[in-house]
Amino acid sequence: MGSLYNGFLDDEQGQDLVEYSLILGFILFTVLGLAAGFKSSIAGITSLTNTHLSMANSSAIPST
Repeated sequence: MGSLYNGFLDDEQGQDLVEYSLILGFILFTVLGLAAGFKSSIAGITSLTNTHLSMANSSAIPST
């Protein structure tokens, strides 16, 4: 039983996969956190752009 336990501790197969998964999870967590922080800023930019496009459209169409 002791040799099975020691063999398990010495086996490093799959270690890279675990490390890459942890790094990917950290990057994903960070990106999602930043995206949530920029949510109101992006909403403001799209609202302002929509207002400007609407004003430009109404001034381009001659009123009858």
